[in-house]
Amino acid sequence: MKTKKFSKSEAIRFGWNTTKNNLGLFIGLLMIEGLIYVVPNTIIRKDNLVLSIVVNIIFWTFGLIIGMGFIKISLKFCDNEKPSISDLFSCFHLLFKALVGTILYAVIVFVGYILLIIPGIIWLIKFWFLIYFIVDKEIGPIEALKKVHRLPKVLNGTYFSLYC
Repeated sequence: MKTKKFSKSEAIRFGWNTTKNNLGLFIGLLMIEGLIYVVPNTIIRKDNLVLSIVVNIIFWTFGLIIGMGFIKISLKFCDNEKPSISDLFSCFHLLFKALVGTILYAVIVFVGYILLIIPGIIWLIKFWFLIYFIVDKEIGPIEALKKVHRLPKVLNGTYFSLYC
């Protein structure tokens, strides 16, 4: 596996230049994401609990698909590929894996919070990249959990290799 020395300043420079050079795309993506969070609250009446729950589940699922699309677009930038708006919906086939992964992540963090909060915070951070592995490698949630679990061992040092 190819590793290279990780530089914080290089990472920040890459992020800034990528954002600057693709500002229109990022603004469009943020507007789409904003609509996902605004629309449910404007179309449902607060007194209809069942409708509220159904609409929120639909929009949460749609938000998960869009979130995976954001990850795909970000990873394309890192791979020096040109993303497009259509990449926003390119991960629909991973919905079930991401849904299971999200539920597992929530359970892990919840159990950590029950164990006196600090483990919950640690596991929240530790397993943060679970969906990234599912999207990038198109692997299942259990395999992604294993890879994410090994990630701190890889990052603990001078060399950076995301996919050990």
